[in-house]
Amino acid sequence: MKFFKKRFQIFTYFLVALLMVFASSQIVQAATQGLWPNSTSPSDIVVANSGGNETGQFIAQASDGDYIITYALTGRAYAQKFSATDGSALATWNGGFPAIAGNVIPSAIVADAGGGAYIAMNVNLGGGNCDVLVQRMDATGTPQFGVGGINVTTGSGCEAYMDMLPDGTGGFYIVWGNGGYMAPKLIGSRFRVKKNRC
Repeated sequence: MKFFKKRFQIFTYFLVALLMVFASSQIVQAATQGLWPNSTSPSDIVVANSGGNETGQFIAQASDGDYIITYALTGRAYAQKFSATDGSALATWNGGFPAIAGNVIPSAIVADAGGGAYIAMNVNLGGGNCDVLVQRMDATGTPQFGVGGINVTTGSGCEAYMDMLPDGTGGFYIVWGNGGYMAPKLIGSRFRVKKNRC
């Protein structure tokens, strides 16, 4: 009798543990429920669907609460702003205005203080040379630094593999490697914007 009682207790403990795992998984699912276009009928949104290879995607939350996605397609960097409320693309950004033409791939994005963002890109100049270019998009999706963006690197060789952080005042910190992958030198800098230039 004691044997069966002990086995029943073990089974009960196992069943309780199983129910707790199930309940916790339901809590996690509830906490991560989709919200677009609404929580009643959530679904994913299509960020880009050109039929080509959209790569190098990065995302940042803008200072106005919406979010901006940048990605590469056929040698161009694109950016599109989406509503945080329902996930809809903001029409003023024209479906992803090219941030810069040329052989570029977005590598980082940070929000500015005005609802836009800075987008850092690698540009391949050929012959083992590459630079880091930055373009600023304002809240309406208009490029602020002109075609080509601004070259923030000053060295030679392949300068790439960067990362960025906002500095809290509307500018940004940026770090990159000099020498390509597994770069022998890392370089960092801070930029502030003055009349549409860094």
